[in-house]
Amino acid sequence: MAEPLDKELKLLEEELNGFSDELLEISLDMIREGYTEYPVYIAHKGNVDDLGELLFDAQEYKVPFSINVSMIEDLVEASIIPEEKLDLFKTAYGDPKQFMCIFLISGDYARFIFYPFAKRNSDNR
Repeated sequence: MAEPLDKELKLLEEELNGFSDELLEISLDMIREGYTEYPVYIAHKGNVDDLGELLFDAQEYKVPFSINVSMIEDLVEASIIPEEKLDLFKTAYGDPKQFMCIFLISGDYARFIFYPFAKRNSDNR
């Protein structure tokens, strides 16, 4: 990986650790309510109004990235995930109750990252 991307990923990891419980609850709610089986979070610097709904604004929370929430179906519809690659994507994602899918958009980079939710003491998923 390029050095600037390494720095971005480290910043993102620190931020995700801070929001892990909230993101897990949102994911579980989306799955339980039948919106999607695969929630997707968009971590970005800048404007991505057309991708998902804003959850955490970087300026408001004083963090490097704003985070939006979306779902796999919306990313297929937007042609970000090709429909013919959907099964492969789901396999890479793993269990959405244990892993979060992050679509990182930063500068010249846009990539998917699958990151485990932080373990909780009262883990009764």
